[in-house]
Amino acid sequence: MKRILVMEIEGGRAVLLAEDGGFYTVDAQPGWEVGMELDASCLELALPGREEAVKTEQTAVQGRVVALQRVKKWVIAAAACIVLLFGVQQGYRLLTTADASVEIAINPVVRIELNRLGRVIGLVGVNEDGKDLVQKVASSSADAEQALRLILSQAIADGYFSEEGKEVLIAVAGATAQRTQQLEKDMTDTANQVFTEQGIDSNISVRRQSFDTAQQMRAYIDSLVAQGMSLEDAYEQAGLGEDFLDLMGVRVHGDGAIELRFTQDFSLTGRETVAITPAGGESITAQLVEVKDDRFSVTAPGLAAGAVCTVTVSGMRDEQGAERSFTANFCNQKGRYARYEEAEDCQRLEYLSEGQFRIRFEQAQEGGSLTGQEQAVLLTREGGQLSCEIAGYEGGFWYLSATGLSRNELVTVAIANVQGKKGAQTLYGDCLVSQAQLPVIERTEFDAEENLVEVAFQEDLEWQASLSAVAVAADGTRISAEIVGQPDGDALQLRFDGLQAGERYQLEVMGSPFALTVSGSFIASDGAEWERD
Repeated sequence: MKRILVMEIEGGRAVLLAEDGGFYTVDAQPGWEVGMELDASCLELALPGREEAVKTEQTAVQGRVVALQRVKKWVIAAAACIVLLFGVQQGYRLLTTADASVEIAINPVVRIELNRLGRVIGLVGVNEDGKDLVQKVASSSADAEQALRLILSQAIADGYFSEEGKEVLIAVAGATAQRTQQLEKDMTDTANQVFTEQGIDSNISVRRQSFDTAQQMRAYIDSLVAQGMSLEDAYEQAGLGEDFLDLMGVRVHGDGAIELRFTQDFSLTGRETVAITPAGGESITAQLVEVKDDRFSVTAPGLAAGAVCTVTVSGMRDEQGAERSFTANFCNQKGRYARYEEAEDCQRLEYLSEGQFRIRFEQAQEGGSLTGQEQAVLLTREGGQLSCEIAGYEGGFWYLSATGLSRNELVTVAIANVQGKKGAQTLYGDCLVSQAQLPVIERTEFDAEENLVEVAFQEDLEWQASLSAVAVAADGTRISAEIVGQPDGDALQLRFDGLQAGERYQLEVMGSPFALTVSGSFIASDGAEWERD
């Protein structure tokens, strides 16, 4: 029994889990905490009342032996405590990382998150009613059954089951099929018990998923909401509580195989076809390699490495017998490109002004410059290609000119033929179109003696060499500025020649890192200050 994990401490007693899977209840020792991993050597050294094994001797030789023995003891103690620290970290991750979930949809939607040991580590209100309900329920409980009992009891008390035959949709997801099956049984039994005890007539639907599928489904629902759909409509489209079939993601393997993963298992009808269309190219009929549970594996002969593509699957049928077709975008590079991502985790295609956007790719290296060989590709979620050109590259941002985009839209953006250390590559991302956080001029101050305008911005900026500024008079006269010194953080100094004393000027700062004009105002009067409204 070399390593032991502290599972629970209550009433001076501790429950320990040993490496062999056995549980032991012992007296809790000072300093023990839940999640701590104990080492037998460290325990032995830490126990109080332990007599010194080595006593001080009188001779020099004996003294050296004693010293060596003591050094050895403390080396062992230090090493054991390092193991203990590592164990605490491992135990903490074990106790705080979710690997199973239960989602309950009534009108409130609440998610129970469970760790590997089956303990509740979080109750999450998914919609507004769910958030209100969670606030009335204890933040944690011993297990999923108790948490579900508390949630249903509170929902009954709040009047959500006033109508007969009220439906309850429960989605259970575990890291293994065995755990998911057990969750399904436990949640069904618990819900039936609660409704029987309360005299409630309710219809319970329970759906099983893998934990990975549940995470992707959660992301799919979030992407629908990000596009403006109500949460209720998103749940209806996602088919919570029903057999819902959709293309969830695409993975390109090193051997050239392209794996298409769906939200659930399916059976082939013999009419399925998979077509892969490179952006701006001709469609390629993919060759089926393997079908396994919830995924296709195909190859596309002649498909160029780094090509940005749309895959279309047609001829499939869902559980109701309706014929379905699916599309997704991906890049033909080794890696995973999920079709649906949580909106808050998506890369941002930042809206600057009408037709102007910028993006920084997470996988791109900083620095570099345009070679003229790069090409921008912009696709809708359905694979439609939009007009897009590269307007420039500054400070890690790619500046794009594009049409036909609206904010909060989910799109695919790629820059092909980007030269890197390993040759040409394609930068790729599924993005949410969002408003860029642009610099804002906070204050200006004029120094008449130097014809100098000091400009302060709200936040520090990444200044670039291509920066320029002008002062615009009331009659439209434009006076260019000399940038004094190196811009520093949130401060900029500009010198103008030819200003009229006492006149008010509109200040325009242009170029990187803005890619558009940032406007302010100043008065050409000594010491005059202008502050943002």
